[in-house]
Amino acid sequence: MSNYTTYDNFNPEHDRTLYLTGEICDTTCDEIIQKIHLINEFDFELTEEHFGVLQQNLEYIQGDIVGLVPPYKKEIKLVINSGGGSFSSGMALINAIQNSETPIISEVIGMAKSMALAIAMSADYRVAYKNSQFMYHAASYEMWGDLISHEREVDYTKRLQEQYDEYITESSYIEQDDLEKFKKARMNWEMFGLEALELGIVDELFDYDPEEAEFDCECELCNCECEGCEEDGE
Repeated sequence: MSNYTTYDNFNPEHDRTLYLTGEICDTTCDEIIQKIHLINEFDFELTEEHFGVLQQNLEYIQGDIVGLVPPYKKEIKLVINSGGGSFSSGMALINAIQNSETPIISEVIGMAKSMALAIAMSADYRVAYKNSQFMYHAASYEMWGDLISHEREVDYTKRLQEQYDEYITESSYIEQDDLEKFKKARMNWEMFGLEALELGIVDELFDYDPEEAEFDCECELCNCECEGCEEDGE
């Protein structure tokens, strides 16, 4: 069926939850990439079989045929709890996610920091929790070698930073100026679920109801003027 590694007990029909935990590196990303491909191959074969059956029975169908739709492809869920890691490994996983014919949902169950942030944002739909943690920061590199080596590394890191920043700004409401403030201050941009939701980093928080939040009231009783908080007789 595939040239990829065969994983014991991995069933592409039912094993639709994948896990990105710990450091992002070739080993962790390669396994997820291969499983995404295995699931896509399974779904493609299912689709081909579906249309083959339809083709055989077309002569028995009367009238126009409109909107033949392949069978529903159950989405892949990518559960993330990672503080980041390798840019190249992370970009390989992002490319696999974005080229997946089967929809992928990212669920930040703990944290998505540094490169894990971009991976979480590459999914078709992105969910998290109010206490999920997110972090953006400037790219860095290990210092070694002579001056020429440093100059080459700095140039390469700048280009990686540009790619990373472009990806973040294109996938959210964040502006480049926002990112520059944190880079110039040499600070990490740490945020939790609600801020990530407001910035378009995630599409939904599982444990947050915006309609309930709209009616949250803070007073002395309230510290604000709002309906329903007025005392009787005022």
